[in-house]
Amino acid sequence: MEKAIIKYNNPEKEDEGFHEKFINHLKSGKKFEIYDAVVEGNIDIREIYEDIKDKELKGVTIEENDEKIIMTINIEIYICKLKFKNNFIFKTFKASKNIKNAIIKDLKPLEIIFNRDVCFWSSTFNGKVDFRNSIFNRDVEFINTTFNGTANFSDAKFNNKIKFWESFLPNIWEYPLGKCKIYTTTFNQDVAF
Repeated sequence: MEKAIIKYNNPEKEDEGFHEKFINHLKSGKKFEIYDAVVEGNIDIREIYEDIKDKELKGVTIEENDEKIIMTINIEIYICKLKFKNNFIFKTFKASKNIKNAIIKDLKPLEIIFNRDVCFWSSTFNGKVDFRNSIFNRDVEFINTTFNGTANFSDAKFNNKIKFWESFLPNIWEYPLGKCKIYTTTFNQDVAF
């Protein structure tokens, strides 16, 4: 799968790979920031996991047990004035390489835990957004953000404040074009819509 490219609106900034930039910030343990750009291509945490699973990085810890893989992200994420043209997937499964008769064995969920603030300001998601089963231990903000496809926060757990101020989910009630799913989601602090 072709990796996502960040195309900056500022002509003085060079385009760069989203996955590579995110991994560099996980290596350094420093805040991940992107401003005023268009992201072309799918963003999939599975691909990032595959690239870092055997590495020691300051901004992430990875644990695996018999039931699941837990990826804990320990950097702040700030995204402002971005347009995501494709899918943004932060929930996935890892399959072993033992594939026999087209059946995937040893399927394990990849659980994502965010231990720092996650902020999307003035951004647009044109594809699917998927944060299923993610755990957010700090503040989460979707301020002035538009979701044009399906936004799935099912079974997510928000342990601090979450804000969807001035955000727009145009397809929230339209099926099958898109919807917002928050089934069995836990909010342990304030929620602002």
